[in-house]
Amino acid sequence: MFDKLQLNDIIKTFTGKNRKPLGVTFEITPVCNLQCVHCYLGSRKKKENELGFDNIKKILDVLAANGVLFLTLTGGEVFTHPDFEKIYVYAKCKGFIIVVFSNGILLNEKLIKVFNEYPPFLIDISIYGASEKTYLKVTGDGSAFKKLIDALNLLKENKLRFALKTPVLSINCHELPDMQIINNRYCKDRLRYSFDIAPDRDDDGKPLSYAIDNLEEVLLEATDEFTARTLFNKASEKNNWHYAKEKGEFIPSHLCYIARSEFHIDYSGNASACIECNEKFNILEDDFWNLWEKLGEYKKIHACEKYKCIECDSLFYCKSCPQLRQRKYGNEQIVKTEDCITAKLKKKYYVDKVSAKELKDYYEKMKGDESNGLC
Repeated sequence: MFDKLQLNDIIKTFTGKNRKPLGVTFEITPVCNLQCVHCYLGSRKKKENELGFDNIKKILDVLAANGVLFLTLTGGEVFTHPDFEKIYVYAKCKGFIIVVFSNGILLNEKLIKVFNEYPPFLIDISIYGASEKTYLKVTGDGSAFKKLIDALNLLKENKLRFALKTPVLSINCHELPDMQIINNRYCKDRLRYSFDIAPDRDDDGKPLSYAIDNLEEVLLEATDEFTARTLFNKASEKNNWHYAKEKGEFIPSHLCYIARSEFHIDYSGNASACIECNEKFNILEDDFWNLWEKLGEYKKIHACEKYKCIECDSLFYCKSCPQLRQRKYGNEQIVKTEDCITAKLKKKYYVDKVSAKELKDYYEKMKGDESNGLC
């Protein structure tokens, strides 16, 4: 079976070099039953402009009519939406290949019956620790850990396809080995780590205070055999953007896959090129293909002469998001040393194959470099 990463690769293969809207991440509600310290949503209460079932149906109709095939349902917590079952069944009947993001806590026999009748491609469960104590620290609800285990038993008993992933935080990273044991007990797929902690939508920066140290991230990530193998394979890849620069070719400021084959829709029906983009267009009010063209404008922004990412030999290891830099500095082409540290460490580890001690020394040296590399 494919995992979510392979599914993304399939979408990119289908689209090739052309932009085609094949996948959508649909945030059907901002409401959540947990209060996770790292959450980017800010307030997780019901909003006045939250979509009801009828408008969600209209959006699903628009997506299906225009060739969108892959649909990820997310929140908040999707199971808090009072019409989740109707939304899910309607989407399945429209022919979407569906991934459901959830914390699993509200999973029950009624939902299991729906999933048995209309199987999803994947139920992607977030796990936040391996004990009530850590769940209390991360989610504000210690009892949620037992509820998660009950949900995993339900999923396994019913032979539904699901996977586990965890946001790696300073307050739960000590339980990664135990989370791995839980994963191996219930799942065929590997436990996936995520180190991408973003500021919340109120930009108060609080979630970022729970991110782990850059060096610790690289060394922890290397313990995941699949990820480590993937990153070792990247060692032979080269950043060829500087050749395009020498030839005078167009170079975009966004060197990622933004709005190439997927886009995001929030709980009020606003579409954006990715989840981090502030510029939004309402899919219920705009023509679909006009909206798709607007989302593609990011790839038409020209990189400036001094944009340091063009020359960077660590680009393939980079996770510095242009849209997060836009929010942080007011310009996505401003790149500071702090944005580059993780990529530089990965390049040193996987390409130069230095030891953990040598990597630590290199890290300390980088932290002392205050150069900004501004565009």
